[in-house]
Amino acid sequence: MKKLKKLSVGLIPFVLKDACGNQVHGVIEISESGIAFHFDGYGDKCTVDGAGKPLWVEVYEGELRVLAWSDINLEEPTHTISMEASKVSNRQD
Repeated sequence: MKKLKKLSVGLIPFVLKDACGNQVHGVIEISESGIAFHFDGYGDKCTVDGAGKPLWVEVYEGELRVLAWSDINLEEPTHTISMEASKVSNRQD
């Protein structure tokens, strides 16, 4: 299997746009412990405005997972999605 190129720790700005021209600016923050997605105007309960990370990707106890805070008033993630079933080794022909 081909390995993905290693990304260095850092920040990557981006803009998401829909067909109507609406857009959301954001930053992807890559660290040793995970990947955080910041979006202008969105956040989570435990951070100040402008610093929130409503999406987080991590490896936890060997399992790749995505955490989402879809309610800014809740401290714990509202969704924790295991990515284990999406492993290439699980593909059925």
